[in-house]
Amino acid sequence: LAVESGTCLAIVGPNGSGKTMLARVLAGTCRPSGGYVVIGRRPPDHDRAAAHVSRTLQRTIAAPTLPTATLVRAAAEPTRATGWLQALTATPLARSEQRDVERRVSSTLAWCGIPSVADRPIGTLDATEQRLTQLASALVSGPSVMILDEPTSGLDVDGTHRVTERINALHSTGITVIVIEHDLAVVRSVADQYAVLLDGQIRARGDSDTIDNDAVVRAFSGGPVSW
Repeated sequence: LAVESGTCLAIVGPNGSGKTMLARVLAGTCRPSGGYVVIGRRPPDHDRAAAHVSRTLQRTIAAPTLPTATLVRAAAEPTRATGWLQALTATPLARSEQRDVERRVSSTLAWCGIPSVADRPIGTLDATEQRLTQLASALVSGPSVMILDEPTSGLDVDGTHRVTERINALHSTGITVIVIEHDLAVVRSVADQYAVLLDGQIRARGDSDTIDNDAVVRAFSGGPVSW
């Protein structure tokens, strides 16, 4: 499976086809039993590749009482060069990095269209705000690849539009986006290409404007597919 830099690929297929497992392997949270992940021209090093990938999850609320900015800030922390001791003793470099983190958190929330929710507990946000907060958490570390696992699940029409507009803005800036999605309309609106995953294998690929063929639709519904 290859994805061209700066494009958006949609991974589609029925439940149980291996989409989330593929996302975990690409994000580095699950080591593959075979094969490897390569980003750009870097050597096939799974740990190094994972450091350049961020991912959103299907679920939204992880800690309902946590302030939104705190969640996004936690996602930015791994990009700091100083360790916990330097941060604890407030060295000049640590203070400078902390200011940079705060700026990135604020600007990322604003870019995602939710600057006003920074101090609100995550559990008080509506479904769209929670999905956009997930997007901000994945974006704040400055990844070259983002994996979005059903980013519009549970959203109404307006919420879906807000999220898909941000996804389109993401890969227009050069970030490579991989979307796992069941909604054909969403796939058509954000993806350059799609890949059909069945039983852990890529069975078909194509441009997003060909996704309405019968085989792909049946794969979405989980019904029998003949290739």
